[in-house]
Amino acid sequence: MPSLREARKQPTRDTIVERALELFTEKGCAATTIDEIAAAAGTTRVTFYANYPTRADLTREFMARVNAVLDLADGPDRGSTEAELVDVATLWTRRKFEPNREHALEVLADSWYHLLCDEG
Repeated sequence: MPSLREARKQPTRDTIVERALELFTEKGCAATTIDEIAAAAGTTRVTFYANYPTRADLTREFMARVNAVLDLADGPDRGSTEAELVDVATLWTRRKFEPNREHALEVLADSWYHLLCDEG
């Protein structure tokens, strides 16, 4: 069970993730700054970094949330989808020098946004 402090931080973390996904979908990952994410979330850069020290930490949070949604969708008979998500992230990382990388990341961010934010 999370501590009271962690429970209080969770709404801020949720807002940061949701606003980051919106901005990544609108502008692309590379074009979105940490300051823009923080402002859209109604917080500061310091608060962003207190919750997500790096962009990689924010990406890990996206992946954990996608995995949780997929696990719920697949039901208890299906094993974890974590390995598949890691494979996808690895593939995108390897493609980072391809000319169409930005478009691919925008499509991925859009898919994650709809998966995580349109649920309810």
